[in-house]
Amino acid sequence: MTDREKELQKYLDGLNHDYPAPFWKLAEILELQALEICHAREEKDILIPYMMNDAVENYLILKNCTMTGEYHAESPVLYPARLAQESLKSEQGKCEYLLSVRQEEGNAFLLRFSSIEEKMTCYQYHRIGHFWVKGQEQWRQLVYIVGTIHDKYEYIGENICNDAEKELMPLIEFPPFRDWSPIHESLDGKYPFTYEGIDAMEQFAKESGDKSYVRLIQIYRKFPCKMLRRILRYRLTFPKSEALYRKIREKVEEASGAYEEREYGDELQKVIFRKRMEVDRILKGKGYQGKYPDYRKDITQIVVTEEHPFTKEEFEYDDYTFRMRFMVSVVKRHQQQGYLSGFFSGKGRIGWIAEDIEEIVDGKEA
Repeated sequence: MTDREKELQKYLDGLNHDYPAPFWKLAEILELQALEICHAREEKDILIPYMMNDAVENYLILKNCTMTGEYHAESPVLYPARLAQESLKSEQGKCEYLLSVRQEEGNAFLLRFSSIEEKMTCYQYHRIGHFWVKGQEQWRQLVYIVGTIHDKYEYIGENICNDAEKELMPLIEFPPFRDWSPIHESLDGKYPFTYEGIDAMEQFAKESGDKSYVRLIQIYRKFPCKMLRRILRYRLTFPKSEALYRKIREKVEEASGAYEEREYGDELQKVIFRKRMEVDRILKGKGYQGKYPDYRKDITQIVVTEEHPFTKEEFEYDDYTFRMRFMVSVVKRHQQQGYLSGFFSGKGRIGWIAEDIEEIVDGKEA
């Protein structure tokens, strides 16, 4: 038994090497104080999420599960939970599992189930757009996506990531890149600084032909100080960094394209299809060229981003539904038209996030 397995036994008493992998994931969930009980809508099962994000849905299914007592979602679990097996008198040679959990404030509950199954599916994520912080949204979107890939690798393992994702993942360990955090808080406490991160960004800069950024990175490698970090961070906002941005963006699309799109029940799938077609109809009616999700007209580019709910309704929250946001980029005629060029700093460049397609009229909010 490894040291890690011994550590997990502190959180789930009764766990031993005879138990299959999903039981050890259950122990990890308890360790992280991340236990969430979701009752399946149709089957007599209980679902426990392990990792649910825009890139992967990974959860445990406690089959034929019954609960005695109540689960209090806001109450921390007291360690250890206890796992046991009990023979079924009605079926010789078969047993059921018992999971006993205590929570603060004196609460306790018992789960009885026949087995644990693990469900894991990876999905496309390159169209995802969450915009919580204003300014340089094009970079913040990439930081969010690369961070999601890194989390998938860290919690599930190397085998869950394709080669393109492994090239992207270290970028989040390059501080000047992750400084464009998609949230208001710094990401320094979540991701480390590593020289692998420097290597990854240097390689992307070389591939994009950004020689001056390569030189800055090489200096930063020798002297990783706050001043150089700040210079490298703000250099990403300049138009000369567009080629580097596009190179990383292309790699994200390659990595994401290896997976399937999320699919829902007929009703929601039809709603999503109609919304996409409506956007296409409105924009083309206003003279825009292109196909979903990328449209252009004269000096304006509009890229449609999406927020997706999970495929299992049991994991949904009130504010987690399918919705669209519109990245609007305007670049004056004398400027070079690239990809979302208006979001980069500079005279004659404007970029913003529109909440509603009807707000956009010839590149300006109504």
